[in-house]
Amino acid sequence: MDVAIRGDLASCLTLRLAPSTWVFAIARGFGEVDGVPVARAALTRFESECRKRTRSEARRRRLLHSHVAAGVLCGTLARVNSALYLRTAGNDDYVPSACSLSAALVVRNRAYVAHAGSTAVYLVHRGDVLALTGADTFDDGIAQPVLARALGIEPAMNFAVSSIALESGDVLAFCPRAEGPEQHALRVTYEPSDDVWSLPAQRSRPHLFRAWLSALLRGRNR
Repeated sequence: MDVAIRGDLASCLTLRLAPSTWVFAIARGFGEVDGVPVARAALTRFESECRKRTRSEARRRRLLHSHVAAGVLCGTLARVNSALYLRTAGNDDYVPSACSLSAALVVRNRAYVAHAGSTAVYLVHRGDVLALTGADTFDDGIAQPVLARALGIEPAMNFAVSSIALESGDVLAFCPRAEGPEQHALRVTYEPSDDVWSLPAQRSRPHLFRAWLSALLRGRNR
């Protein structure tokens, strides 16, 4: 993976969970949570939840199944939303803070994308640009866009996940939707060189792989 961040580092997250497994996210918002800007608080909680859900080798390998990966991403965002809502003490008449967050879970060559708010994720594939997230703002082209959905506004949220296969050289661009992918805050270029799921992480070196393969073959020939 080739990662480039533009602007505020605290509003972007890049996290390697396991071999060939990454999480990327950006956040924008207003207000604070316990004295911390809401975007930073949301990404900190998001990172913590991701680590919890992939703390064991068995859990990380289960991410190879599409429905598990999508479920983990949705569940993580739902937990972040609940935490923000509880800590900001908002209600239907007063919203002290809210956060837009777009995230991608990349497992091997497949990206799972979900979001809420005014941020977005775009795929740049062979020169073509494809939006991987929907619009959560109302824009009539006259007044300022109105945010219709964001983290921390309501106690529970549902999330839709986009899933797409990546090819070498494909780019995931994370940005505020109003600015477009050219003004990305986080840019990730996919390269498959990190795809080593077939071996335990500590045995990724060639001579250890040969030892592992020889032991496997001896076991089958008994």
